[in-house]
Amino acid sequence: MRLNSLDAQYEKIVFIVQIYNGEKLQQHFGKVQNAFIRAVDARNIEMARFDLSGGPAFASQRSMVLPS
Repeated sequence: MRLNSLDAQYEKIVFIVQIYNGEKLQQHFGKVQNAFIRAVDARNIEMARFDLSGGPAFASQRSMVLPS
């Protein structure tokens, strides 16, 4: 996604991350290792990073909403 191509009327972006069929397959982010989502600029410099895996905080999470 190229943020500079968005109309100026938009102030926030929300990203939704989900494990497809997570409930049916009994999967959650607590079982996933080294998962993350990140945003980089045009020079590939990381601006934001959210770790999505491991630990008890993710033990029942099948989807997450990540703010901009």
